[in-house]
Amino acid sequence: MIPAEYSTETKGPDRIVPAAIPTGEGKYSISKHDNHTELAYILELPEKLGPSQTEFQIQKEASYIISIKNPEINIEAFSSFSNKKPDYPEELKQLFGSKRWISAESADLLNYENTQFLLIGARKKDVEELGIEIDEEAENEKTAELLAKLHIDKNNVPDKALFTGKFPKEKEIPPIETQEIKHLSKSETPGKGGKKGGKVAATSASSASAIAKILGGVKLPKKKEGLAKYAENNKSKVSNAEEIINTIKDLPSNKSFSTMVEVEKALGEIR
Repeated sequence: MIPAEYSTETKGPDRIVPAAIPTGEGKYSISKHDNHTELAYILELPEKLGPSQTEFQIQKEASYIISIKNPEINIEAFSSFSNKKPDYPEELKQLFGSKRWISAESADLLNYENTQFLLIGARKKDVEELGIEIDEEAENEKTAELLAKLHIDKNNVPDKALFTGKFPKEKEIPPIETQEIKHLSKSETPGKGGKKGGKVAATSASSASAIAKILGGVKLPKKKEGLAKYAENNKSKVSNAEEIINTIKDLPSNKSFSTMVEVEKALGEIR
């Protein structure tokens, strides 16, 4: 949550990554549903959502299917993160077996640095079947726990987005030279590979996140023909749509998919 600097392989100056800006505080619950797990949350701060939440598509409350990536299986679109693996103990490693993705049935999987996970929006029907109720508490600047739990110095990190939903203005962001700056080691620096990581990884290649993006909002059940047609109408959401659509067309012809989990599982077997 504080600014960080890292050295590049060129002779140029060190690069500085600005401090992260907190944009929400709330509660969440992870529950098992059929053959997958779902993460449901509700925001307690800010009281009224604003531009900062809209920018990151953060809703007041939502539910997502959550899957954890197997760190021992390399996926092309995630190659820039291949040297950043969570240090799971043996009992957690065994949960993956030969699978690329598994459900978050053990919350311990999320307690390790560099864990990679995928969130896919859950259907309203699934959310209703879960019957999850999260008690919302009224929070304010005095009762907010996020800053304290993450050891954030509000004098160094602007909290306007957290309490008002608005992005801080430039003059409200403390100058870098007045802040504590963490120097990243080689293993902590942003991954190499340029176009293979970050936002582009989520919108290129037939990665799980790109498939979730191009099929976002699809009404199921559907066979592969219906999925491919829906993906055709969402080409603009990803940069390599044709590759994803061709992957979808390779799905079994006689199967009707009722959930995104079933779609992702089937696609994982042919990618």
